[in-house]
Amino acid sequence: MNKRAKIAVIVALAVGVPLAGLGLLYWLATRDEPPPDDSDLRVHRLDISDEENGFGYFQRTADTLYWPGYESPGEKGKDLSQSDQKPDDSVKAKIKLAKQVATGKAWDDSLANELLAQNRRTLDLIDQAMASPTFQAPAINPLIDRSPYLPPVGELLWLLQLRGRVSARRHRYEEAPGHWLQMLQLGNRLEGANGDLLTWLVGSTTKRTGLTGMRELTARSGVPPNVLRTAAVQLASLGADDEGLANSLRIEYLQLAQIVDELATGNLDMKNTTGNPAPKPPGHRSRRLSPLLFKPNQMKRVAVDHFRPMVDNVSKSYLDLPDFGPPRLEGGPLKDLLGGNIIGRMLYAMLTPDLSGAITFKCQENVEVGATRVLLAMKAFQLEKGRLPQTLDELVPEYLDAVPLDDFDGKPLRYNREKKVVYSVGEDLKDDGGMSKEEAAEWWKREHADEAKDRPEPDPWQMPDPGWPVEF
Repeated sequence: MNKRAKIAVIVALAVGVPLAGLGLLYWLATRDEPPPDDSDLRVHRLDISDEENGFGYFQRTADTLYWPGYESPGEKGKDLSQSDQKPDDSVKAKIKLAKQVATGKAWDDSLANELLAQNRRTLDLIDQAMASPTFQAPAINPLIDRSPYLPPVGELLWLLQLRGRVSARRHRYEEAPGHWLQMLQLGNRLEGANGDLLTWLVGSTTKRTGLTGMRELTARSGVPPNVLRTAAVQLASLGADDEGLANSLRIEYLQLAQIVDELATGNLDMKNTTGNPAPKPPGHRSRRLSPLLFKPNQMKRVAVDHFRPMVDNVSKSYLDLPDFGPPRLEGGPLKDLLGGNIIGRMLYAMLTPDLSGAITFKCQENVEVGATRVLLAMKAFQLEKGRLPQTLDELVPEYLDAVPLDDFDGKPLRYNREKKVVYSVGEDLKDDGGMSKEEAAEWWKREHADEAKDRPEPDPWQMPDPGWPVEF
């Protein structure tokens, strides 16, 4: 090889090797991993007609629901504080009284009759929803809205509470438990409706509202023991819908995956005024994100790794749950730069909230169902035996098939006969013996003085040992 050839080879190597190295680095930096197998996070949806789907009747209550403060049915979605026409003082007073009547904090027979009369069609729609063979929420497009199909749930729950309380106040004790039971059944159908997590939580809240009404029956005189016993049995099948919660978590993953896919094709606008990804306007030229900045498959795989354990463990008691932790991508700033997914990391943090609290909410619901069953059975026992049971085991098998379990530690619910309270160990998993109603009020006043000014008693789940007093 002559000198010129040697020089040419050296130059080629001097230029080519660094270029090849740069090319290899670019390939490594832009290479995405294969798509994850997320087949277990898919949700089967039924192909059903509107007439067969009870969820449609539930939605239509938005067009018929009457509540003070709205000019006509169908306006419940409006925020009165943002309206051009502010309600006058008399309307404000009626709005406040209506809520107090519905929640049992005050009573006005005339207003109760008015609300029930004006909402006959709404209550008929609820009955139709419950009589339908299927109950499935519409598919959600996360790029447009979240749960756009829910009616005004707050006012609807107030109405359903009102109906139950009217029956109880008028001593229609064969009828009242049925109204509260329907609330639990409606909540159960919402939990299993293949909707997003918000829909499941609305279902759980509906059930817990109905449980409050059920427990109030134990403090009333004149309720026959057979009615209480039957209600305790009926509640046994109305605990939290675990598979419904699992499907809601799956849907949350699928919504995130849809956003990632649209970002990968360049069809999303990340700079819109809402602060959330949104479809680009028609005719807008798609522009994909650089693979140096965004790796969709990696982002979806990390999402799968976050959601799958929650779905797999949704039926476990709180004690047996793994530590899910907040959603995160492994690595740090240096890996962000070298790994080529800095936008993916930012989006993942923005779009994936910590959803593990939903499973805690599930545990709370199961405890409330169990505690309500115990109180109903205990009141029936007292009416027939003339005393309270020494232990909850005395309720088995005549009043309960078994003592309900505490979904926090998996052991039977606790009962302190001296303090007259049925209680759970709660999230700290420590049995502190429970508190009487008086002790709870004193603890609340001492530990949460500011909140106690407006609310004299704590929510059970704010207490060290969440408990429900035996008020009979």
